[in-house]
Amino acid sequence: MKLLEDRSFFSIGSSPPLTSPARHIRLVIASPNRPRRATRKPIKLFWIGVDFKWFGVHTKCMTERSPADFDAGQQAAAGLSKLSLVLRHQAWQASGRQGLTPTQAQILAHIASADGVVSVSNIADSLSITKGTASEAVSALERKGLIRKVRDPNDGRALILELTSRGRAEATQSAQRPEVVVNAVDALPDSEKAGFLRGLTGVIRTLQQQGAVPTGRMCTECRYFRPNRYRGKKKPHRCEYLKSAIADVQLRLDCPEMEPASPSVREQLVSLLFEGKQLAAAEAD
Repeated sequence: MKLLEDRSFFSIGSSPPLTSPARHIRLVIASPNRPRRATRKPIKLFWIGVDFKWFGVHTKCMTERSPADFDAGQQAAAGLSKLSLVLRHQAWQASGRQGLTPTQAQILAHIASADGVVSVSNIADSLSITKGTASEAVSALERKGLIRKVRDPNDGRALILELTSRGRAEATQSAQRPEVVVNAVDALPDSEKAGFLRGLTGVIRTLQQQGAVPTGRMCTECRYFRPNRYRGKKKPHRCEYLKSAIADVQLRLDCPEMEPASPSVREQLVSLLFEGKQLAAAEAD
């Protein structure tokens, strides 16, 4: 094959037509003396702006993108995936220094913050793990002297879990949020933090309704939360537990004082928050 200085000796064709995000691109090779022929195997491309440089000849292939490629849900999922990598890395680093797995560290933090007795089944439900995984992690923590099993004072046949003194010290460290993520969120302007928290509240609530995550200790699950009680104010909501107005930026996704609202009220709270409406006085308990 002869290299020509004034023309490219290959071109790009599509097979099938460019109608979807994942496309097959055919590399078509040509020379001045031979007819064009296509390579037998397609080359899959999933990105924009692919450069081909063969024998000093340079050309660019730009694939088309459909509107679906820029869907907000897809982009948000991509961003959350990146955040999850950071959180997972930080969790392994922190738990590794303590000689714990991330699951064991989560169990210690859960027992420390629990309101009431904690059992293996309760841990499995709260952390969205299997009972077998929870039981294995609890046994490891028991061997390390961080937790112990005691009889439930309300049911002598049942065993519940409590922290040892060493376990309480470890739980304090395990409960700390990853500093790198906390600092990144704190660097946002208050208006952006407020929007971020509102968005996360809605996403988590939807995932809870789908059974993908366990019920959380969020404002929008709580009997004390009164959305939009003071509409138009800088602090439009009210927390009856605190007896105080709260702003969007103060919404909690994990509140130790949270008490579940009735099912009928819980179904309304997120919608009322986003729609700027108040909870009817007759339904507030």
